[in-house]
Amino acid sequence: MTNIAAASGHLRRATGTAALLDAAYGAFEELLSALWERIDPGEAAFVPLLMAATFAANGRDAVLFAASLPPRRLPTPPAPGLAPGENGGEGADDDLAGLSLLLAARLAEAADGALDRGDRAACHDAAGYARQIHDLLTTSSP
Repeated sequence: MTNIAAASGHLRRATGTAALLDAAYGAFEELLSALWERIDPGEAAFVPLLMAATFAANGRDAVLFAASLPPRRLPTPPAPGLAPGENGGEGADDDLAGLSLLLAARLAEAADGALDRGDRAACHDAAGYARQIHDLLTTSSP
């Protein structure tokens, strides 16, 4: 889950619309990857995890429609104090839920302050998907 921690840190440190959209895109990608790894048709959480992964893809795609999203990924500064493998597998659900909640909050904040109407709509839509991911992860946990 180190990538999730790094995505969270990048999202927290992002300033300005372009940097926030770039960080949000990366965070949705990390969520999608982490959720996809956890999907197992034999598990009770299969449907909620599959739905959460779908919302992560939808959130990522919503960010793609933002006019201020940079055409190329911005350089990601290393997270202070983050060691490789720091998070391990412990608290994976909490890490994913925490990232989705952070995404929802930062994107809602960006939607409120965005000057471009397309940026506002993209941030608003992506924030909604992030909230849905959080809801699925927090109500479906055993």
